[in-house]
Amino acid sequence: MSNSMIIQALDFTDHIRYISDLHIDHVKNDNLNLITVREENLIKYLIKNNSNTFIFAGDLYDDYELTLAFIMKLEGLHINSYFVLGNHDYWSIRAPKSYQEVIKYIETMTKKNQFAHFLHTGVSYKLGKLTIIGDSSFTNFGYDHQFTTEVTDGFSWYYKPNFFADTSDFTNVLPEITQNLVKNWNTTDIAELHNKWVNFAKDKIHENNPLLIVTHWPMRVTRDFPQAPQDSWWNVETDRRILKGDFWQIFGHTHKDAKYINNNNIARQVGYKEQSDFSEIDSTWFGELDKYFLTTELQTSPELLVKKSLTLSPAPASERTKVMRRGYARAGNDVNKTILINYLDKKEEFLLDIKNKLHPSTVYAGYSNPDAIKVNENIDLASAAVDILEQGYSNNPFEFITALIITGYIYSGMMFKLDSMRKVDIYDIARYTFILQTLLHFKDELDLSKTIKIRKSTRKNSQFHIAGVEIKIPNINGKELSQNELEGVADRLKLSFSLGKNFVIENRT
Repeated sequence: MSNSMIIQALDFTDHIRYISDLHIDHVKNDNLNLITVREENLIKYLIKNNSNTFIFAGDLYDDYELTLAFIMKLEGLHINSYFVLGNHDYWSIRAPKSYQEVIKYIETMTKKNQFAHFLHTGVSYKLGKLTIIGDSSFTNFGYDHQFTTEVTDGFSWYYKPNFFADTSDFTNVLPEITQNLVKNWNTTDIAELHNKWVNFAKDKIHENNPLLIVTHWPMRVTRDFPQAPQDSWWNVETDRRILKGDFWQIFGHTHKDAKYINNNNIARQVGYKEQSDFSEIDSTWFGELDKYFLTTELQTSPELLVKKSLTLSPAPASERTKVMRRGYARAGNDVNKTILINYLDKKEEFLLDIKNKLHPSTVYAGYSNPDAIKVNENIDLASAAVDILEQGYSNNPFEFITALIITGYIYSGMMFKLDSMRKVDIYDIARYTFILQTLLHFKDELDLSKTIKIRKSTRKNSQFHIAGVEIKIPNINGKELSQNELEGVADRLKLSFSLGKNFVIENRT
C-alpha cells in the first residue's frame, strides 16, 4: 500500500448516510434464502436513495469474499459509497488470510472502483471540499486506564493504559482464533496496524481540512474503560490529541451504542437482526450528515434545569404502587451508579472528563447531524448540570440530584435523549439522598473503586413513607443505615416536599 494516496471521488456531497454492523449473513439457522432476501432488500433501499453518499463502518458479512462481492455490486449499480472492514469482514472458513493479506486483496480488487471506495490507511478521498479517510482502526489492546495530566506536545493525556493485552489473553475467546477464521492472529501485528492508522489519521487532522473519519473500532471509549484484557478488543482509548478538530468520526463494532453521539463521535449500528429480512429498512436505520449550519444560544441557569427536569408533584394514588416497585433501579443502574461513585471518589477527574464530552457545536467539516442538533438543544441542561456539580453540594438536593442524573446522559453519550428523560421526582430525590447519606457514613468501609451494588433493604422496619409512597432504605454492598439513623433526613425531606423549599443536610461531598 502506498503511504498516502488522494483520490477524487464523484461529487454526491449534500447528504451522507452512515451505518454499521449490518451482519447480513448472521441469520437464524444459517438460512441462505433469508440472507439473499436481506441483501436484496438492502440494495433496493440503496438504489431508491442513490442521491445520498453511503458510509459503511464495517461488519457487512462474516467472510471477506462475501463482503467484496457486495461492494462490487454497489460499484456496478453506481451507488456512491465508502466502506471500512469490520472484524467480521476479515473472516473466512474456506481460505483464511491474515489481516494484512485481506487488506491487500480488497485494495487490489477495488482499485479501479469509481463508486464503491475502500478506506484504509494511506488512502484519502476528496468528496467536494470534504476529505474522507478511514480504516478498521483495530485496537492498541490497552486496559486498566489511569488518569494523568502529563503534557505531551502541549496536550494533556487524560487516560493512559497501565497494561496491554497479548495474544494469550484471547486464545480461547475469539472465533478468529478458536475457529481459525483469521490466519496468524496476534496482538503484535494488530497493534502495529492500529498505530500506523493513528499516525496517518493524525497527519490528516493536522492538515486542518474539512474531514470525515470512518473506522470500525471506536477511537475513544464510548462507555467504561477496558478493565480486563479481553475488554480491550471492544473498547479503545486512542491518543486524544487526534480526536479534536473539525471532523466527524463514524464508528461501529460495539453494538451497545446503536445510536450514539458524543461531540464529533457518532455511530448508527444495526447489530444482529437474525430473524429480520430487512424489509423494514428505512431512513431510521442510518445516521445522517447534511450540508447546513445551525447554532443555538446556551442558557446554563440552575433554575432552567430544575424547571425542565424536575417535578415536585406527589404521585397520584393509581401510580404509587408502580413508583414503590421502581425501587433503586434508577440510582442503581450502571451509568447513574458510576456517576455517583466517580463524583464522590474522584470529583475533579470525573468533571474534567464530563466537560470534555460537552460541545455546543452541531457542525463539523461543514456537515450537521440531526442527532447533534438534539444534543445542542439540551446543552443548556447539560451545562447547568456540570456547573452545579462543579460547585459541589450546596444544601439543595433538588438541583444537585437532578444534575447528577442529567450528567449520566452526558457520560454515556446519550445527551440527545435528554428531551425524553423521565423527570426527576421527589421519590428519586429521596432515594438518592438516602444513598448519599449511606455512602458518606460508610466511606471508610466501602471501596468505591470496586463494584458497588445498590439494593433496597430487606429488613423489617426499614422504610419511610414519603408523599404517599413507601421508600425502602438502601443496602450498598451489605451496608445500610438504620431507620433511626435516617429518620432526621427523612423528616426534612417530608417537610421540604410539603413546603416546596430547600433543606439542609450535612455537606461532606
